[in-house]
Amino acid sequence: MGKICSNCGKELSDNAKFCGKCGTPIKMDIPDLKQNNKKGKDIIEKGVTQTREVITKGIEIGKNKFHSQENGVESGEGKNIKNVVKIVSGILVLMLFFNIFFNPKESPEAAVALQVAKNDMGSGFSESAVSFKVVDTKKDSKFIVKCKAISDEAKEMYDLVYDTNICYYGVEFGNGAGEYFTTIGKSKSEVKDKMDW
Repeated sequence: MGKICSNCGKELSDNAKFCGKCGTPIKMDIPDLKQNNKKGKDIIEKGVTQTREVITKGIEIGKNKFHSQENGVESGEGKNIKNVVKIVSGILVLMLFFNIFFNPKESPEAAVALQVAKNDMGSGFSESAVSFKVVDTKKDSKFIVKCKAISDEAKEMYDLVYDTNICYYGVEFGNGAGEYFTTIGKSKSEVKDKMDW
């Protein structure tokens, strides 16, 4: 038997929400409410349980990975990272060793290149008026010296002649008989281009 309208007594279908005769809203039976509440609680509890399981599994995987690394059992990825770190460290040590003992910027040739730059770019100025430093070298006796005007007098002269306070002076030694060729630019790359590096 279906539902009965509490206002007019008309018999209604089980899923009716309003009376078709008088339009009165039909109240849901308390057992139906309880059943719907139970379904809702079941769904929420199931979701909470699944979420808890996923989190627990994630924590477990993390712990296992941490313990395996602690005990010396590493994944291939971990070993690869360690190998790369070792190789890079070795290269850095070799570079440092090379710079300490075989630094071309400290070679006798570099000292001559520096002196050549001082003679040309520092001519007429005191030692403190312009600073000179070998900043780049190449195996085939090519050197670049950075020349920076420091005193006001040197700055005025550099600005007038070179249109800048800092010049890069390229020195390329020739046939070993003391010949050399020079070039000047506003940047290292400009000088390198002129010297065909």
